[in-house]
Amino acid sequence: MSTTKTPLAYLQQDCDQTLRDALNQYFAQIPNLITDENADERVAALFRRHDIGHVVFGCDTTLDGEPLADTFCVFGTDVRFAEYAEYARIPETKQVFKDAGFGPLVWASLRSIPNVLAALWICWRMPKRFPFWDNDQWLDVPLREIRREFGIRVVRH
Repeated sequence: MSTTKTPLAYLQQDCDQTLRDALNQYFAQIPNLITDENADERVAALFRRHDIGHVVFGCDTTLDGEPLADTFCVFGTDVRFAEYAEYARIPETKQVFKDAGFGPLVWASLRSIPNVLAALWICWRMPKRFPFWDNDQWLDVPLREIRREFGIRVVRH
């Protein structure tokens, strides 16, 4: 999780970067990224799909952006809740929460309630859900087009 806000193009609603280019920009700002090279294949796949959710839905990696990304992934994609809940149970995710600290996580969660409610409203109004697992066909599509196709609105926080 990042604690500073960096101007990233994918955070803008009408971003013209492709999903692939936005992911590269996103990954460049994350130290110690969990990948196939340093984690179990399933763990790396869950982290990658969560990271794709950050980019597609325009959520940064601050403590305020994480609850939004989780909300959008659960309600704005076609992932089953049980599959996504697996993400919260893996040791790498637990370590991220531990590193962030209990107090800051609770405060950020409470502070994010209005934004999470906005995200739920957006998800409810989406004409279709973004594919969580099978989304490689969207890698070379500009984010603005993906967001238009799926009815995605970036929530400012």
